[in-house]
Amino acid sequence: MKVKVFDSGDEPYKKWLQNHPEGYVLNTRRSSDTTHVIFHRSGCSEITKIKTGEAGGFTKRKNIKVCAEETDPLVQWMVEHRPKAVAEWMRETPPDEKNDARPCGKCHYPLRGDEEKCPSCQREILWS
Repeated sequence: MKVKVFDSGDEPYKKWLQNHPEGYVLNTRRSSDTTHVIFHRSGCSEITKIKTGEAGGFTKRKNIKVCAEETDPLVQWMVEHRPKAVAEWMRETPPDEKNDARPCGKCHYPLRGDEEKCPSCQREILWS
C-alpha cells in the first residue's frame, strides 16, 4: 500500500479526494516535530472545505495532507515521520479527549476506548 503526500498543491489533493471517495487522510503540520495528526475519511468536510476561502488552504500553508486508500499505510507513515504524534496517540487518554493525534470527531464517531471496531469505518481498533 502506498501513501500520497500533498504539501504544495491543492488541485492534485482535491483530485485525489474525488478519485478515492472511500480513502483516508491524515491532516498534519509540516514539521516532523508536531503532535498534530488527525485521521479523516476522504469525504470529511473538515478537509474538503476551506474555511477562509483563500487558495492554498489545504496544502500550501501550515498543514499537509497524507492520503491512502487504507489506514495501515497512514499509520506506518505516522510512525516513520511523526514520532511525537505516535506518542500522543498512545497516551492513555480516550481519543475523543485528545486535541492532537486522534480520529476526526466529524467523520469518525468518538471512540470510548472499549470498541473492537470503529463505528464509522468498521476497521479493527488496536488499543495500546
